[in-house]
Amino acid sequence: MTTSLAAPSDVIVTGSLTMNVSNPAAFIADPKVKLAIAVAMAKKAGVASSRVIVTLSLQEGRRLDNHLEGGSASGEVLVSYRITVPASSASSAQTIREDLSATSPEAMTTLIVEAMAEEGISESYTVAVLVISAEIETPTTTNAGLGDVDEATQHSLGLIVCLITLANSL
Repeated sequence: MTTSLAAPSDVIVTGSLTMNVSNPAAFIADPKVKLAIAVAMAKKAGVASSRVIVTLSLQEGRRLDNHLEGGSASGEVLVSYRITVPASSASSAQTIREDLSATSPEAMTTLIVEAMAEEGISESYTVAVLVISAEIETPTTTNAGLGDVDEATQHSLGLIVCLITLANSL
């Protein structure tokens, strides 16, 4: 009889987008922007948008002096994202990471602009993705409440559990 103490767990793909946007302060404060970016990332990753978390922040010192149409200054925004890939998913985290890393800034800009149009805000901001990064977060192992226990100790504990079960059945 083989007993496994560790259940398969979700895998996390993390990364960031650096974007040049019009009116960066309003852009990061707009909840529809955050939703649109999460939807675009989910579409690219092939997961539900509920599995994507995005955080927006201004890139300090990266504000441009020139003005876009409408008089709004442009600047850079950092989008940090976290995609939870279910252990049972047909798409592997590695495939998602590779797909995101291989996506051109222009293609990601198109996905985001389309998602912004669905939210009714495509006319509010000018957006251009400049840089995309993606990596797989190294999972920390937690085994059924055992915390950071090495493999030899896990096997010993498994043997003890089996012996106790056997003794109780006699």
